[in-house]
Amino acid sequence: MASLVLSDSSQLTADGFEKLPDQIINVSIIQIKLVYVADEFGFQPTGDHLPVKPPTPVLIQKALDYLATLPSTPEPPVVSPSRRYY
Repeated sequence: MASLVLSDSSQLTADGFEKLPDQIINVSIIQIKLVYVADEFGFQPTGDHLPVKPPTPVLIQKALDYLATLPSTPEPPVVSPSRRYY
């Protein structure tokens, strides 16, 4: 796929998606490897310096697993208006 390299070294592909270069240097002169894709699924950064989601607590996971085994709640019936004439 054809791409255009911009002045900040990022790439813009023919389908309109943008990719940042693999490495940047922050103000404290520490090299950070950051890769992101901005596409139809939104902004998706990846890098070792980014925070990660903590694991789900055991009790919460047990509750979620239990709820997944239950049947879904049926929709309440729609009550039609009565046809009473006064």
